[in-house]
Formats: sequence, structure tokens, C-alpha cells
Amino acid sequence: MATSLHAPGRRRAIPRAAWLAAGAGGGAASVGILVAWSSMFPASGVGPDLHAVVPGLVFGLVVGALVHAARPVPAWRVTTLVVVSTVAHHLAVQLAQGFKSSSNMVAAGVTAGTAGAFLLGSAALVLFAARSGLRRLGAITMSGAALGSLLDPALRMQGGQEWGIMVLYVPWQAGVAFALSFVLAPRAPAMPPGHAAAG
Repeated sequence: MATSLHAPGRRRAIPRAAWLAAGAGGGAASVGILVAWSSMFPASGVGPDLHAVVPGLVFGLVVGALVHAARPVPAWRVTTLVVVSTVAHHLAVQLAQGFKSSSNMVAAGVTAGTAGAFLLGSAALVLFAARSGLRRLGAITMSGAALGSLLDPALRMQGGQEWGIMVLYVPWQAGVAFALSFVLAPRAPAMPPGHAAAG
């Protein structure tokens, strides 16, 4: 019998703003890890290429933690989501690198962002038996595609500053986490109740 991460029926109302903020934080953490790794191994070819692994892994862990907190689910489903997130990012990186001979990095980013978001959205729908269907998957995919276009300015900034890739990872992970929240936590409020009352 599958192990649940929560007692049966337990749910927590995690506001969508928290998914957005957590996604942004995960993107920033990914960049911090990559920058630290680059400073440790500045020579080309030294150490593994974490750019193809870390952002997807961190994003999967962040989203998995939110799912864990929001709803009672079997542990294997959250673990699978983390694995799919890591693989999706790796595939997106490979797709983007396929455009190296082209000067159109916007197209590269849109293609990579579309593929990564589509895989994540599909996994969320399958793993968590979401009833949202193709409409939600389309919203997730379009979010990834639109935010993937930031690859071009990110690479331009990264040419002079390693932190430039944050221009891509922070908005992409924030936006896709927000879009995923409509599948993974369909009853989540937009903002914390106290914040809404104060406003």
C-alpha cells in the first residue's frame, strides 16, 4: 500500500502567491548553486555540468514540498514529480543547445520552455488525477513558452555576469509554479486570508 505524506483527508490552503514566491525562490537558489559551482570549477570541462540538472531538481523539490504541504498524496507521486522536473529541465537545456548554430535565442528559449512546461504539466495531470484537463495543461505550457523567451536577454547578461541567467530562471520557475498550482492545489486561495482582510 502506498505511503501517504499526510493523514487521510488533510489539506492546507497554501495561497497561490506562495507558489509564485516559492518558484521565484527556487529559481534564485538554482542560480546561486550554479554560480558557486562555477567559481569552484572555473575551468571548462571540470566537474559535471550542473546547469542541465540543478534548476530542474530544485524546482521539483520546491513544487513537491508545496504539494506535500497542500494535500494528502502518496510519497511516490511527489518523488516522481521531482524526477520528471529534473528530466524536463535536462531536455529543455538540450533543445536550447540545439539552436547554438542559430542566432535566434528567443526561438530556442520558447522551444525549450514549451517542452519543459508541457512535460511538467502532463506529469502533474497524470500523477495527481487532476480534473482540469487540457485547459490547464495549455495554460501551463503557454506560461513556460512565454517565459522561455527570456533566454535571450539572460544569455546576453550572462556574457558579462554569471548571475544574468537569473533573468530566465526566476521568472520561469515562478510563473510555471503559479500555473501548476491550479492543477496541484485547485482550491488554493489567491492570497493568505489575513492579507486579503487587511487589504
